[in-house]
Amino acid sequence: MRRIKGFRDRRRSAHRRMYEIQRMTTRQRQERQTTIYRALIGIAEEVVASAKTALEKTATIRGKDLFAAMAIDAIRDEIAHYCGLGEQVIDQARRRVLDGEQVPNAEKIYSIFEPLTSLIKRARCARPWNSATRCFLPKAQKV
Repeated sequence: MRRIKGFRDRRRSAHRRMYEIQRMTTRQRQERQTTIYRALIGIAEEVVASAKTALEKTATIRGKDLFAAMAIDAIRDEIAHYCGLGEQVIDQARRRVLDGEQVPNAEKIYSIFEPLTSLIKRARCARPWNSATRCFLPKAQKV
């Protein structure tokens, strides 16, 4: 992978923080979750800030021909789109984990890369049920 001057690759450090969060036991989660989430949110904020810096630096760049200019504009639009989504994810994580707020489903982002992803609500019964007694299996009639 090619390195870009002035930008740090934060994938490894972010992956480590996510792995730490996933591997926590319930007791560890109560004690250490907020500190690790603060570090992960800080990493995400650095990435978004770097992307915004790249957008500012490339604002006046134009391509050599029409196709290059169109490609640059398309890439800049895509980066701006993901910056906005990144800010929403950071805000959602901060509100949910650090502030203890319950984020409404309408404001949640379930996937950055798949915008049509949504919550699937499961129906819950008021009391436990036994699948053998509540299951209706229609039988095919012989003709």
